[in-house]
Amino acid sequence: MKKVLKPSRKEEATYYSDFHGKVFDLGIPPIVIQICCNYGSSLDGEYSELHLTEEEGKELLRYLKDKLTPESRAANKHIFDKV
Repeated sequence: MKKVLKPSRKEEATYYSDFHGKVFDLGIPPIVIQICCNYGSSLDGEYSELHLTEEEGKELLRYLKDKLTPESRAANKHIFDKV
């Protein structure tokens, strides 16, 4: 049996760029980067989510694109060809 002690409330949030602190015009981040650290890593179980503007996201993706192997770049062609 469930007895509600305190009814839930709708969450209100403001999203802002994790790079520059600017609040997003439409209220939601256009780009979200998720980082999940798996078993075997010294950061096992850690998780982070970055909220970025369109240009900040593309800047980060261009940086990553330059670091990828040709095989990895080809496997993720659908996104890296757009930056």
